[in-house]
Amino acid sequence: LFLPLACLLSYYTPAFLNIPPGQAANTRLLFLAMYGSFFATLLSNPFKLAQLVTQRFYIGQWIDITGQILRYSTWILLFCLTIPAMWQVGFGYLLGAAFSLAASSVVSRKLMPRFRPSLRGFSKAAFIEMTKLGGWMTVDQIGTFLALSIDVLVINRMIGPESVGKYSAILG
Repeated sequence: LFLPLACLLSYYTPAFLNIPPGQAANTRLLFLAMYGSFFATLLSNPFKLAQLVTQRFYIGQWIDITGQILRYSTWILLFCLTIPAMWQVGFGYLLGAAFSLAASSVVSRKLMPRFRPSLRGFSKAAFIEMTKLGGWMTVDQIGTFLALSIDVLVINRMIGPESVGKYSAILG
């Protein structure tokens, strides 16, 4: 369900934002990679339970730090080897999130070897209840995002992307 929605949103992103000429493909790839990064992070969260239960918080911090180093190293490497483009930033985020997912999964199996996620304990009623709460939390997050960044979106649509760059530089 998530993948088709992410592909659809990525494809139509240039219709929502004022993108400089020739940057539509880069923008689509950036947003697709960011959606993939979000999904990988979402999948890695249950595996972090083992670090909390066993009180090994430092392991999670090392995973996060290594993921960030991998993300930044990817950007630097791609920027040095090729012409810098927006998709490279998204690729770095996706690579860092994929590493965090893989590392959290491995650590979870080492710290709690008897714990194996399965669908046998799945409760449809509990899933529906959590989805209702998650839906309202999503609405809240979208509202917060719009409240904090509506100025940038309005400037992008009304004046253009160059003005957004100048405005963002002033904001710091």
